[in-house]
Amino acid sequence: MHEATRNGSQEWGEQRLLAELVELSVETAPRRFALGLLDIQQDDGAVVGWGLDFGNEAIAYVPTGGSSQRLIRAESADRARRLVVRRADVRLIWLDASVSKEP
Repeated sequence: MHEATRNGSQEWGEQRLLAELVELSVETAPRRFALGLLDIQQDDGAVVGWGLDFGNEAIAYVPTGGSSQRLIRAESADRARRLVVRRADVRLIWLDASVSKEP
């Protein structure tokens, strides 16, 4: 009986810690974004990359065709956008709402 109580208590403690870890993961998750290319003359657009903004840096994944891709690490999502294509109309599209870190 003592063993069952200890195992039950251990299981409850594990569940509590896992719940806290899930909450922490949500609170500290990076903000997702996409990079979209607009071609007004062709009346077209395309998603050219996706990224994660960590607040103090951003990482963007940009497929370049076939099996190749670029991984861009920059100071911000906007800087990553500017590094993708310098002369094209690449837009930063936020996929997640902005989350204020202030209480």
